[in-house]
Amino acid sequence: MKRIDYTRFQNLRELVDKQQKEEVQERKGQSLEKLKKKWNCHSCGKDYLRLMIYDHPIKGICYYRKCVTPSCGHRTAMKPYTKEVEGITEAGEVKEKGEENET
Repeated sequence: MKRIDYTRFQNLRELVDKQQKEEVQERKGQSLEKLKKKWNCHSCGKDYLRLMIYDHPIKGICYYRKCVTPSCGHRTAMKPYTKEVEGITEAGEVKEKGEENET
């Protein structure tokens, strides 16, 4: 019976992990660009609408979208937050459909 070369196994495992991380980063980048196009500010056209999540004391978790361009300030109406809401948060984090809120 042959012995498995442990260092070679570790090197292969590290390579696979690295490739998987790169694929995840690439998908996130593509998702970010897609959402930037989808939520482009129609008022000024210079930026995109950020997803602003707010824990309202009476209504519960709500959200609105806001353009952060100083000369614009366009925003949408506040709506109840669900798992189906997608967008880019104020911190630049991508929220995709089906993700839970972490506020």
